[in-house]
Amino acid sequence: MVMTKTHLGKVLVAAVSAILVGVLATPVSAGTSGISLKGQAGRFNTTTFQALGNSTDAQASWTNKVALDGKFSMFLEKTTNDQFAFAAAVVDGVEGRTVGSLGDLAFSFTGVCNGGSPRFNLFFDTNGDGQADGIVFLGCNNVTLTPAGAPGWQTATFPNALIVAGGVGGSCYDFNNPATCSVSASSTVTSLSVLIDIVGSNNIDRVTVAGVATGEPNGD
Repeated sequence: MVMTKTHLGKVLVAAVSAILVGVLATPVSAGTSGISLKGQAGRFNTTTFQALGNSTDAQASWTNKVALDGKFSMFLEKTTNDQFAFAAAVVDGVEGRTVGSLGDLAFSFTGVCNGGSPRFNLFFDTNGDGQADGIVFLGCNNVTLTPAGAPGWQTATFPNALIVAGGVGGSCYDFNNPATCSVSASSTVTSLSVLIDIVGSNNIDRVTVAGVATGEPNGD
């Protein structure tokens, strides 16, 4: 699927906003770091964008068959060209933090970097009302990937300066004024996830936020 600013704003943004409302996977503890991952996947009703749960369209689940660190990774898979299908590893424990406090963001993954998939979706609040005012898309294709230290794994790292700059051209979308988008270090994070929305599969591990890496069901 070719991603454009209009598409991201009108379709994907609404869809991903919906997946961050209800958690489809069993909640996990945040471990000692206060940060954890939880899987969400499915397909959206094209009218209401209601998440329909895991299906043949997509899945997001912990697996102990493949891991970079520890014993687990998050397996994300999309099996249909339906643009409303997604699979995501939602980062829990970052809501309310400032964008600047996130530091450099990173995730490691197996499989192909397919356009902007996998990527971080970072929703931010600029006026302090607790509601997302925009989103920054940080795709694996926006940075130079580096070896993660194990065969088949590579890492995408996003410097905080790049995040505050609104990502790479066209990667920031303002819900109120699509023509412009700005995010500052003092903007508040409303949600953060690593997701795929192009057919294929990736294992996600070593998701790094504020210098802390997580990739286990208990958040450690």
